[in-house]
Amino acid sequence: MNDTCIKAQYNYQTALSCSIMLMFDPVYTLQETLGLRALRLSDKFLKLYSMQSFKKESITEQNFGFTEIYEELPIKITNSVLVRAMLIEFDIKRYFPLTFSSLMIPDSSQLENDLSSIVDGIGGLQFEQYKYLMAQRLAARQLANQQMFLTKRKAENTQRRNMDQPLLPETNAELELEAPSIFKATLEPSKFDLLLIQNQINNCCEQIANSETKNLTKAFMIKASKEQAEAKP
Repeated sequence: MNDTCIKAQYNYQTALSCSIMLMFDPVYTLQETLGLRALRLSDKFLKLYSMQSFKKESITEQNFGFTEIYEELPIKITNSVLVRAMLIEFDIKRYFPLTFSSLMIPDSSQLENDLSSIVDGIGGLQFEQYKYLMAQRLAARQLANQQMFLTKRKAENTQRRNMDQPLLPETNAELELEAPSIFKATLEPSKFDLLLIQNQINNCCEQIANSETKNLTKAFMIKASKEQAEAKP
């Protein structure tokens, strides 16, 4: 789920609150599991997105975590009476012969894609951390320059006071107009991209845990059967 997808879903949900997004994964479906999910943006995320406020204070105030970007809704698939009758007829006439395809281990393409996405996400996390550290350094450097400017200004006003001259401004509002490069507030980097990356990594980890557990079970069963067959004289 990227920024474009979230923006489109946000517009749908603000126009029609019952809107949902259906996501279909054909590769996951080939592993004998229906890869269909129904998602909608959570109320907390909608509030933050409407204000475009993804700073640390706003996220902490809303008690928001990266797992709360969207909500997953249950999907119920029903068949008509005719479809159920057809399935019963297929079962009676044995249209689906018994096979052992369920014991086959699927290829690792989906696992490779998930692991590749996790690696890319970790790189994105490092870049977001670098941006945050650079913003902190810039803020610390600006604060030091402000302290130096204020110290110099107070010394000048002390001399002016002794000479009965008008004092120079010392308030932040006036100094921001006089020296905007020093007193203009630094912008805190948004954590929106960081939340998306964390959510993507978490989603890939859950998908690996859900899908690969079955494959690992099959692999251990096949390995045990093979070792048992080889051990027989």
